[in-house]
Amino acid sequence: MTSLRKTSYFNRVEDKYVFRISTAFWHLLIGLISLAALIGMAIFVWSLIPSGKETISATPLPTKPTFPPVEKVNLSDLKFGDEKAQPISIQVNQPIYQAKHQIVNEFDPDKPL
Repeated sequence: MTSLRKTSYFNRVEDKYVFRISTAFWHLLIGLISLAALIGMAIFVWSLIPSGKETISATPLPTKPTFPPVEKVNLSDLKFGDEKAQPISIQVNQPIYQAKHQIVNEFDPDKPL
């Protein structure tokens, strides 16, 4: 008898709460999807409607700057190994970034990290 009583209690709880919550959830979900579809269709139709301006004044496109002419170099102008390569020296007048703190990185390959 107790199992029958438990079963009828669970059936009543299921009918009273679970199915009502489930149907409310699905109704809410379907309503939100329908509302999103209507808004999407309204935006689509609105995008097809032409603008209210009758005439639009066209401005000329800006001109691109002309590139310099292409330089031609003959093979005789190139130097292939005639002279030793000169080391390139770069002089920097000012540092690009002035650090507030000096970071010293002393790496010794013999020491473990």
